[in-house]
Amino acid sequence: MTCCLLFLVTTSRDNKFTTIKHAPIKTTSHLKQSLLHFMQLYSRVGFVTQTILVDRQVKHLKGQLSNVVVNTTASSKHVGYMCLHMIKQWARATVLGPPYQHMPEQILVKFINFVVLWLNLFLSKSGISKPRSPQEIVIRQTLNYIKYCKAQFGACCKFFIDPTPSNMLVP
Repeated sequence: MTCCLLFLVTTSRDNKFTTIKHAPIKTTSHLKQSLLHFMQLYSRVGFVTQTILVDRQVKHLKGQLSNVVVNTTASSKHVGYMCLHMIKQWARATVLGPPYQHMPEQILVKFINFVVLWLNLFLSKSGISKPRSPQEIVIRQTLNYIKYCKAQFGACCKFFIDPTPSNMLVP
């Protein structure tokens, strides 16, 4: 099974925070807006983006971003290979659970975002902080076990919300 979805993946050099965005349209303006969004995310916590390393596939971004140096790699090199490898590895390990032969596009996009969320929630050995995860540093959000650890991704969950609760212990 081959996948033809495009994702824009960024990884910061020092704190190892990974961002990902589905890029259904691969135009210069769309990629530029996505990168500006990621740069604003970093600037909220005081990080300044000075250099962006990109593959030759998106070399047309050179000169499009002000105050940022856009460096392209050699034709045989790929930027962020280890980050992409890690995302694919975690995705393959997680996808063994849901009973899908073929995942619909929307579920696959949410699934990849889910994988990156969990990658950011774990501490990075080579990151800038030993007690804090990249998610805590950039987003300022800690792991909420009640919210994120209820069920596995893609699991069938049955729940019912009664508009008039009847479990009151009033006589």
